[in-house]
Amino acid sequence: MDLVLKFIYSQKPFFGLLLIFICFPHFLPAQSIFEQIGRLPVTTYTAEEYDGFPVVLSAIQSDAGLMYFGTRTGLHEYDGVSWRSLFKSNEIMGVSSFIKDTTGTIFYAGYDFGYLETDTKGETKAVSLLHLIPEELRTNFFAYEIHFFNSYILLRTEDHHLIRLELNEDFTLKSLKSWQAETRFGLSFVVGNDFYVQQAERGLSRLEADEIKLIPNTEIFGKERISVILPFLGDEGTSLLLGGRYTGFYLLEGDILSKFPTEVDQLFKSDIPLRGAIVYKGNYILRLFGAGILIMNPQGKILKRIGTEQGLPSDIITSIYPDQNEDLWATTDDGLARIAINSPIQTFGKESGINSAVRNIQKQGQDIFLGTSTGLLKIDASDSEFKPVPQMGNYSIYDSWADGEDMIVIEGGPVNVIRNGKIIRVYEVKDGKLANRLLIPKNHPNLLLVTGQMGIMVYQRGLSKEFPWEYMGNVPGVESAGYIFEGKDGTIFSSGAGSERIHAINLGGIGLDLGELNGIKVNSFEVNGAEVRFSLVDGEFYMTSPQGMQKYLPNEGKFLPTDAFSEVEKDMIDFIQYKSGVIWYESLDKKKHILKRNSDGKFIKDERPNSIAPYLSQVDYIDEDSILWFGSQKGLIRYDPKKDNQSDKEFFTLIRRIETKTDTIPLPFYGRKKDVPAVERKDNSYRFEFAAPYFEDEKKTKYQTYLEGFEADWVDWNDNRFKEYTNLPSGTYVFHVRAQAFTGRVSEEAVFSFVVLPPWYATWWAYLIYALLIFAVITAIVKWRSRKLKAENRILEERVNERTAALEKSIEDLKSTQAQL
Repeated sequence: MDLVLKFIYSQKPFFGLLLIFICFPHFLPAQSIFEQIGRLPVTTYTAEEYDGFPVVLSAIQSDAGLMYFGTRTGLHEYDGVSWRSLFKSNEIMGVSSFIKDTTGTIFYAGYDFGYLETDTKGETKAVSLLHLIPEELRTNFFAYEIHFFNSYILLRTEDHHLIRLELNEDFTLKSLKSWQAETRFGLSFVVGNDFYVQQAERGLSRLEADEIKLIPNTEIFGKERISVILPFLGDEGTSLLLGGRYTGFYLLEGDILSKFPTEVDQLFKSDIPLRGAIVYKGNYILRLFGAGILIMNPQGKILKRIGTEQGLPSDIITSIYPDQNEDLWATTDDGLARIAINSPIQTFGKESGINSAVRNIQKQGQDIFLGTSTGLLKIDASDSEFKPVPQMGNYSIYDSWADGEDMIVIEGGPVNVIRNGKIIRVYEVKDGKLANRLLIPKNHPNLLLVTGQMGIMVYQRGLSKEFPWEYMGNVPGVESAGYIFEGKDGTIFSSGAGSERIHAINLGGIGLDLGELNGIKVNSFEVNGAEVRFSLVDGEFYMTSPQGMQKYLPNEGKFLPTDAFSEVEKDMIDFIQYKSGVIWYESLDKKKHILKRNSDGKFIKDERPNSIAPYLSQVDYIDEDSILWFGSQKGLIRYDPKKDNQSDKEFFTLIRRIETKTDTIPLPFYGRKKDVPAVERKDNSYRFEFAAPYFEDEKKTKYQTYLEGFEADWVDWNDNRFKEYTNLPSGTYVFHVRAQAFTGRVSEEAVFSFVVLPPWYATWWAYLIYALLIFAVITAIVKWRSRKLKAENRILEERVNERTAALEKSIEDLKSTQAQL
C-alpha cells in the first residue's frame, strides 16, 4: 500500500516529523535572489470553508472552470464563491484521483469509481460506475490512481490489480481487462503514448500489446519506490526523467538507465522523500514529503522552494494541479492552497526580515536598502533576507538617498551619511526640528537639499572624506517644508508644513559663498492643505484646487487651470507619480488606477488589465531591469511587468442557478453561450445565482447585473452573488451579469434570455374571447332594443288606430246628430 495514502487514510495521530531543510540561495545566480526568497500570492482554503475532511488528496478543473477536490471522505466543488459537496453527509466516499477524457468528462476514483455530470437543474452530480467492475474485483474496492490512456480508463487498485475499461458514449461497458501484479504494484504513469507501472521486487514495467513487460536495467526500482516519470526536458530526444523516492533522479534512454545528479539530492540524504512531480513551463515542479514544493530546472538546479513560510497550510503536499490560468493548486494534509506561481507580484515581509512598514526604497549597486519604521534594512545579492544596517539604530527612516558609494539617511530626524560602513552625522536635530526629505538636484549634483521643520537646508558637497557635505544655509523665505520634487526645467517644488503652502524654487547659480543664497527665487502659494493634492508628473507640477486641476508654468511663475486630467478629474481623490515613473490615481471608490496619455496628451485611465494596481503606493522605486518596487505597511512588493499576463487569462462569469417560484431552470453552458433561444415561461419572479471561477483574491470579486427590458442600465458593483426580480410584467428580457476582479479587470458576461408569458386572462385568445363576448352583448342589446322599439311602435299604432277610429265614430255620431236636427 502506498506509504502516503497509508498515513492519510489511517486515523492514527501524527506526532511529527523532524526534517532538516537545506538552504538554497548559494546555488542561485545573483539576479535570482529576489525571485528565490520572494513570497508569491498564495490563497489557502481550510476544512471549515469547504466543510470536509482536512486531508485533501486530489484536484481537477472542469472545462467550465469549476474546481473539484477529493478528500478522505468526499468530493467538493468550488466555483469561486461557494462550496458544495457532491456526496451526501452520511456517505464516506474518499476520492484519491481524478482524470479528464478528451470530451472534458471528469472521472474520479477512490472508494468509488465514476464520473461527473450536470443534471437538468444545472448542478453537478457524481455518477457511480462501480457496478461495471467485476464482483471479484469489487470486494473492498479502493483505487489509488485513475488514468486516461488511448481511449481507455485505467485503474490501479489496492489489491494490486490494473483494471482497464473501455466505455460507450452512454457510459455502458464496451470492454474490460485486468492484470494481477506478480508481486505488488507501485505508482503508475502515463507518459506520451506509454503506460508505466512499478512492480515491487521486479522493477519498472511498460504496458505493451496488452502485456505488462519489465523494462531491462530497471531492477533498482524493484527495491526503490519510483515517484516520478516525466519527459526529460534537457534534450529533444525520447529520454525519460525517473525519480526514486530516496535515491534521486535517473535518465532512461531506451534501455539504458543512468544517474542524473541534481541539487535536490541533498534533501534525499536527509531522508526527505520525493512524492511526485509535474512539468510546468519548461521546469519541473516537485513535491517532497514534509519539505513542500520545489521548482527545479532541466539541469537539476533548484530555482525556488514554496512551503509553509511562503503561506502553504502544510509542507506535506499530496498532489499538484495546474489550472486553466496556469496557477498551481496544492492539496495538503491540512487543506489546500492556490499558488499564483507565474505571478508578477512577489511580497517580502516578516519571513524576509521586514517587520514594519516600508517608508522608502533605494538601490546601491546590487544592494537594496529599505527605510522602515524600525530602522534601515539592507539585502545584497548573496543574502537570503533583509538585515539591519550595522551602526544604525531602530529609529524610523524618513528618507534615504543613494549617492554613489554613500547612502544618505534621515534617521528619526538627524541626517547621516553611511560611508564605508561608518556613520557620519550631517545634521543634528536642533530645537526639536526634525529633517524630513532629501533631494540632490540633477541640475546641481553638488548640492543636497534637506527639508524639515527648519525649512530647506542647503548643503554643498564637501572636499574631504570626514565632511561629505557642508552646510551653506537655508533657502530664504521657507520656514518649514515637507515633500520636495525637481521639475524637468530644474524648478524645485516643496510643500510647506501641513501642505498649507506650495513653494516653487529657482536655485539659479549657487556658489560657495553663503551670501549667494539670497539670489534664490522663491514663489510661495497659499493653499488649503486639507483639500489640495499635488504631484510632479512627467517633470511638470500639478495641483488640485476647488476651481479644478492647475499646472505650474515656470515662465509665468504661477499656477493656471489645465484640462490635462479632465477625463478622470471628477472621479479622482489623489494622484501620484514618484520614482517608479508610474502615474496613478485613487478614485472615489478607493480603488487605484494607472493613467496614460491619449492622442491629445490628456491623462486617461489605462484599461489594460494589470496585477499591480492594488499595490501602488507613493513609496516606490524602479530597477535597472524595469522591476518595480513598492513599499507598504506590511512590507515590500516586487513587480515584474514582463510577467504580467492578465490579458491572457480567461475571466468569465457563470450563471450557476436560476430559480422561479415553481422550479429550477436548467441553463446550458452556464450562460456563456450567447445564442441559446429564449426560455418562455409563465413565471414572473426569478432568482439568479452567479459566480466567477477566477481564483485571484476571489473574496474581493464584485458583481454587476443588468436586466435588459426592465432596467435602464447596469446596477452598481456590489458583493451580492445573487439577484432577484419579482412580479415582472409580461415581456422579453435578457439577464446580464459580469464580475470585476480586485485588480479592476472586468470579466466576460453571462446572459440568459427569457420571456414572461402573460397570464391566461391576458393572452391573445383571451382578448379575442373578450371581444367576441362584448360583440355578442352589444348585438344582444341592439336586438333587444330593436324589438322593444318595434313593440312600442305597435302599441303606439294600435293606440293611434283606436283613437282614430274613436274620432271617426265621434264625427259620424256628430254628423248623425246634425242630420236629425
